[in-house]
Amino acid sequence: MLTPLDYSKEALTNATTRALMEKIEFKHGGKEYDDKYPEGIPTSLELKTKDGKVLDSGLVMFPGGHARCESISAKEVLHHKFKVLGKLALGK
Repeated sequence: MLTPLDYSKEALTNATTRALMEKIEFKHGGKEYDDKYPEGIPTSLELKTKDGKVLDSGLVMFPGGHARCESISAKEVLHHKFKVLGKLALGK
């Protein structure tokens, strides 16, 4: 989970982070994706490895964080989020 610290100037100008950002390309999913919104948040991800292999998530309608996502426990996500953000606000 990203925290507010991940959006700081220092984090966003980090050389490793910038190098990774340069490798990311966003593409509009087109009509198929548009037609499925707002029922879900149609998303997909392709990862191309150095040897040319493509790993493809396929269409994901309800990514983690969406109320209808069944593959990630919302209760566990909220518990983790509470602990992480609470520690930022209150310390140990």
